[in-house]
Amino acid sequence: MLKDFTIANLLDLNETIAKDLFEGKTYPWEVLPEIGDFILKLGQTLSEEEYDHPSEDVWIAKSAKVAPTACINGPVIIGKEAEVRHCAFIRGKAIIGEGAVVGNSTELKNAVLFNKVQVPHYNYVGDAVLGYKSHMGAGSICRTESTLPAARQAGSPFFYASGSSSSPEPKLGNVTVKHEPSPTVERTEIVPKFRPTISCTMERPSPAPPA
Repeated sequence: MLKDFTIANLLDLNETIAKDLFEGKTYPWEVLPEIGDFILKLGQTLSEEEYDHPSEDVWIAKSAKVAPTACINGPVIIGKEAEVRHCAFIRGKAIIGEGAVVGNSTELKNAVLFNKVQVPHYNYVGDAVLGYKSHMGAGSICRTESTLPAARQAGSPFFYASGSSSSPEPKLGNVTVKHEPSPTVERTEIVPKFRPTISCTMERPSPAPPA
């Protein structure tokens, strides 16, 4: 089963500025302890014509859009054409890829977002790697030592929707998602239950009483 979670199988390294971070590694979670130091080294090499350096250990592409209400702590690199929206909280050790979206009240910590990743609404991404064009649904969580694969299967993006599923056990890339509804909570979890694990919960509102 571990062969399904290799870097070669999950990630398109041509779609990240952090390609060198993954060299010599077999599994994506092996890069997690090295993200911060890698950013500090890479940041020093970025073009001053293309990247601003507004504060210590923070590099932001001149073409990126960053809301004035966003909180950004280094070390961090925000790539070209990326968008960091209102009240986003970047706690540090984060690489945000080109054209990626970090949305309203989304929190990042020790994470690599490949190009065109979307974490647009109330998401938490911590100690994680999100592959090219990964998309997280509103309120979903990518927690410690998680990986969302690059969207290479069938040429379509990888969508991780909050509490939703189109079939009892849909296939996402080379991993299986189990969908376990209950009267009050839906839980979607990638199995087997070892690294990486990705999960989210969604509370259902109580039904309105009969008129």
